[in-house]
Amino acid sequence: FAVALVVPWMAGIPAIRMFRSRFPDRRGVTLPDFYAIVRRSLGQGWAILLVPLAVATLNLFFVRNCSYGEGLLFFLLLPGVTVFWSVGLALFCALMFRRAFFLYSILIATCLLYPLYIGYYSPQIYSYDFVYGFFPGFSYDEVLTITPGLLLFRFVTVLSGLLLFMIPEFLLENGVVSGKPM
Repeated sequence: FAVALVVPWMAGIPAIRMFRSRFPDRRGVTLPDFYAIVRRSLGQGWAILLVPLAVATLNLFFVRNCSYGEGLLFFLLLPGVTVFWSVGLALFCALMFRRAFFLYSILIATCLLYPLYIGYYSPQIYSYDFVYGFFPGFSYDEVLTITPGLLLFRFVTVLSGLLLFMIPEFLLENGVVSGKPM
């Protein structure tokens, strides 16, 4: 969960910077250029996750009651999927909007404020979100398992990430956007 809170900033902001350094005026973007930046941004985002994964793996020697396999699945489902969604959102914002950093930051902050809204207006203590995946609340059983609800929500997160990649693809392919942002 803690890693997933940092991931959007560590993966999304560099993706926008990479896009803007290659296309400072956001003109002349082609589909191959866009997908080259997608691949590079995803690779960098997932590479960033190697550090907390290494720390969690080393922790296995000190905390023996944790299932490494299930922890690895949680890690893939939470920050791993968040990288995919964050890069999709960041590159969508970079291509479509002049103030991409601002819009991206507002959208991520809104997602991170969502559990406060849920906690204040409902009795529910857990929440699902595109950024952090799943938060069990502050009073939860120490044994967390991967539930069908979490799998379904992360599937929806991947689908929405694909949509964030496919909208620019559609617009670039059909000449609706030639790198000129709104």
